[in-house]
Amino acid sequence: MNAKETNTDHNGNKEFRDKNTSGGPDDMPEISSHGEAEKNPAAELEEELAVTKDKLLRLYSEFDNFKKRTTREKIEFSKMANADVILAMIPVLDDFERAVKSVTEMKQDTALIEGINLVYTKMKTALEQKGLKEMKTIGENFNADLHDALSNIEVEDKKLKGKVVEEVQKGYYLNGAVLRHAKVIVGS
Repeated sequence: MNAKETNTDHNGNKEFRDKNTSGGPDDMPEISSHGEAEKNPAAELEEELAVTKDKLLRLYSEFDNFKKRTTREKIEFSKMANADVILAMIPVLDDFERAVKSVTEMKQDTALIEGINLVYTKMKTALEQKGLKEMKTIGENFNADLHDALSNIEVEDKKLKGKVVEEVQKGYYLNGAVLRHAKVIVGS
């Protein structure tokens, strides 16, 4: 026969239990006031560690994205940092083109032509090395994002309708972005 153990709780209620069976108060999960079993402290620490690791990983990812974004922004900024200076130099480049054309048409001194052409070529090359590029406009479809239409002229060739037929002022790109719109005449 199993031996019975009698315990009395603090209210005077008696509790009977087999001595041979385990299941004492230490073996039972503790019940909180809400009726839920309390977690093991080690499990709580492991869960807290997992949450902290997740937060750390997300924070690291956000910081890495921030570094990449700021690096891209710095590169973009440096590409366009000289835009004001280059934009101020474009009218000088235009004047050199007109001078070369004018001197060549008047058949002036070849040394003068070569000198002006040399300065023009050096300036154009220096600006191109900084990212300046001419727009191709003649024969292209009119694009309001690239061109400023000064006027329309009637064209006999139907293929030229809606296309740039004359360039009044060159347009330029700086590192792929429009720096100056081309002023053009469009066929209609």
